This record gives sequence, structure tokens and C-alpha cells, in this order.
Amino acid sequence: MPRARLDAAADRAIALSPLLPAADPWPARMRNLLIFVLVCLERWPDATEQLRLNGPYATSFPWDQVSDDPLGHFLRVRDDVRAATAGQPSWHPRSERGGRVRSGDH
Repeated sequence: MPRARLDAAADRAIALSPLLPAADPWPARMRNLLIFVLVCLERWPDATEQLRLNGPYATSFPWDQVSDDPLGHFLRVRDDVRAATAGQPSWHPRSERGGRVRSGDH
């Protein structure tokens, strides 16, 4: 999917996300996928906000698409997104199966 279309889809999902309850397991699957997409797009502030809304809920999908340890991968991504928005050096998500995570990897 072209970057502009992926950004537009992410923007629509971001607009809908606050309509769902925060820190609730029900919308967690959608927010985990949105976080994954935002990280791939390197949209750190948006990913940070979705992590806040997501609360403590990690789902296997989409993290199991790039790692044999989905929870561990989610936790590393969460920490790296927080570091990226705190002014740390640029970070790129990596698949444990080799190489940088790209939107087509899932």
C-alpha cells in the first residue's frame, strides 16, 4: 500500500480511536494494529498516544507476525516509542525474523 494511503488510513483510525474506551481489552486488538502501523510509519507522537489509550493490553496480533515472542516484542516497541518521543536517537522497529519491519511484513 502506498505511504499516502497508509497515512490516510492511520489518520482515520486515530480519529476513531478516542471514541472507544481507554485502557479496555475490547478495543485493544485494533489499537495494537494501529500502534504497529504508526511505528512502521515512524509517527512516534501518534503511537505514544495510542499506547496511552491502549493501557496495559497487548494482543498477539500483529506482534506475532514479526516475532516469536509477541509480548516481549510489544514491550520493546512500547519502550522504544517512549524513548523516541523523549528525544532519543531515531529508532527503527526490527523483526526478530530478520530485517526492518515494513508495512508489508504482516
